[in-house]
Amino acid sequence: MFRSYKLGTGEILSICLLSNITENLEIKKKIMEQSIRCCCITPSLVVDPFQIAVAADKACLARSRNKLVTRNINTELLYNLSVSKHISKSLVKFGLQENDTNALIAIIGSEEDLKAELPKINGNIINLEKLGTLVDLKAVQKEYNISEEELQRSSPTDSVITRIATKNL
Repeated sequence: MFRSYKLGTGEILSICLLSNITENLEIKKKIMEQSIRCCCITPSLVVDPFQIAVAADKACLARSRNKLVTRNINTELLYNLSVSKHISKSLVKFGLQENDTNALIAIIGSEEDLKAELPKINGNIINLEKLGTLVDLKAVQKEYNISEEELQRSSPTDSVITRIATKNL
């Protein structure tokens, strides 16, 4: 149900998948007010949870160097999921959408930290393995500019992670 990754800075990223989410606009408002201290990610553009770990690792590294591009670690994570350098476009594209009924919830913190935030979000925890059924591969290809030819030689996960890792190079 939950997955955790130890990041390069030594911090922990914890992730889970929620279904039957309601009151998305209220959730987004609380996230902006920071009364919900986690990141809600639209699952349609995430091919593998490791994609979030790579973005979180970049966000934590930027924070440790006092070089955040956005205002906080959660928006930095969303920003790093995108290949765009436009902050608002990245946040809108990868953040919880108004019509989303599913969301990946990520927090820079332990599983216990994540579990403490979950009651603030109306939804049911489901198996993270169901993520594959929620991905829109055509939208992923478009967002990350992945050609059919590239997919014959590489997996979608490898292509996406490479683009996230090399965004600022």
